[in-house]
Amino acid sequence: MDFLRYYTLNQDKKAKLVVLSGEHIKEYLADQNKKQDLAQFIYERLFYRYIKPHTYISKETVLKENDDKNEYDEYSLLYKNGFAIMASACLLIESLESFYRGWTKTNGPNEIAFLKFFGRDPFFKDFATND
Repeated sequence: MDFLRYYTLNQDKKAKLVVLSGEHIKEYLADQNKKQDLAQFIYERLFYRYIKPHTYISKETVLKENDDKNEYDEYSLLYKNGFAIMASACLLIESLESFYRGWTKTNGPNEIAFLKFFGRDPFFKDFATND
C-alpha cells in the first residue's frame, strides 16, 4: 500500500511519481543510514504540496486599470489567494504536529494540534495562548 506520494520533475523535466509504502518506511526507520532519505522524502512531499504552489510566478504580466506604468505578475495579481495560502499553512502545521506527536490520523476538530505547535516553538510564541 502506498503511504506517501507526490510528483516532482526528474532531470529530463518530466513528471515523476515518487511513492513511499509502509514497507519502505519500516525499512528506512530500521536503517540509521536511511533516516536522512526518509526525512528528505517527507520534506519534499510537504514542500511540493503546501509551499511550492504559492511561489508560482507567471510568465504573463498585466497592467492595472489605473496604473499603466507597472506590470504585475498575472498569477499573483489575479489568482493567488490568501485564503488558499492560509488553508495550506494550516494543513502544513497540522501535518508537522502530527509527525511530532506520532498521530496516525488528524480527522475531526483538531485545535489541540495548533495549540501545541504554537506553544512549543519559540518562533511562534506570539501566536501561543496560555489555555
